Amino acid sequence: MSGPLISQLGTAIGGNADQTARGLAGAVPAILGGLLNKASLPSGADELIGAMAEGNHDGLLGNLGAVLGGGDATQALAKAGAGLLPMILGDRNSAVTDLVGALSGMNRSSSSSLIGMLAPLAVGFLTRQLRASGGLSPAASTDLLQSQQSSIVTAAPPGLASALGMPTLASASAAAVAAAPKRGGSGAKWAIGLALALAAFLTLRSCQGPRNAAPAEPAPTPAVNAPVEAPAAPVAEVAAPDDGLTAFDLADGTTVRAAADGLESQLLAFIRDAAKPVDKTTWFTMSGLELVTGSAELSEKSNAQLDAVAAILKAYPAVALKIGGYTDNVGNPASNLKLSAARAGSTVAALVARGADAARLEGEGFGDQFPVADNATAEGRQRNCRIDVRVTAK
Repeated sequence: MSGPLISQLGTAIGGNADQTARGLAGAVPAILGGLLNKASLPSGADELIGAMAEGNHDGLLGNLGAVLGGGDATQALAKAGAGLLPMILGDRNSAVTDLVGALSGMNRSSSSSLIGMLAPLAVGFLTRQLRASGGLSPAASTDLLQSQQSSIVTAAPPGLASALGMPTLASASAAAVAAAPKRGGSGAKWAIGLALALAAFLTLRSCQGPRNAAPAEPAPTPAVNAPVEAPAAPVAEVAAPDDGLTAFDLADGTTVRAAADGLESQLLAFIRDAAKPVDKTTWFTMSGLELVTGSAELSEKSNAQLDAVAAILKAYPAVALKIGGYTDNVGNPASNLKLSAARAGSTVAALVARGADAARLEGEGFGDQFPVADNATAEGRQRNCRIDVRVTAK
């Protein structure tokens, strides 16, 4: 899908091009994962081939501009998707919709529409590949989808395995990817090509990239990112001298281990202090997160803080959070804004994957706005490339 087609799709689902592009990065692997899961069972493969033979979904691919251009053709696409999704995702449709919404920043209606419109296109593409390589058969569909498992795993965003209920996606190792059967011909490479095409469209400039003088896209107007004072409310804690961390008791009887003066302590103090109302100026920096330079990926070092924040959300069900993504001021401002939004979306998705309620989370990117340090120094730029969190309900 090119930029114009993504814009058309965004219009059709009630979103914008940027949201749609981020949604595609979650929805496409989700649909392929659902198809892979379906084809792994003999009865499922039979059902899938029946849908391919009866639906003429590959005919949709000849003129996507018209199909996505609105009117009867677009309505027919949505109707076809509504018929396919119960087969592809089953009772996981709701969880996948929430995940795509968290990744993209779209509302639930738009993310649901996106998944529904992509389903017939994905089935149509699979149908085309099978017909080109020998015809429609359950065994061929299973073989083709299983040959692409490593590509689907590579393209899957954080939380997809949990949303699909497919532990095989979560547990696939690099060794398994390397050992995957190598099949010749273009038909065996379509999932890899699809993942690469999406990656190329979604590639975002590094915070450290060269400055581009092009004018910035209009940026959101967020609340002022005010400095956060040390929490005054007492937080129950038990010293843990063995690892230098502190155990914080939560309302549901569980505990989280974190630095005594870290995000977890500040967040808990704010949540528990009835004298501190929810406002639009109190942000807390997730200092335990580590962002991979120039990407929206969170490193493994981020897991401890993500686990702790997810546990806090579970223990305090009235709490809702807004996740803000930020960059330094190096590079194109518009690209930095997109990168910051993708980082916020990755953080939301990582929390959802840990069991947090997606309905209580929202993400937004603010680009190079609201720096907390001097961008003239390397240390300052590193501090400005961050993720912040604000309590929106408690």
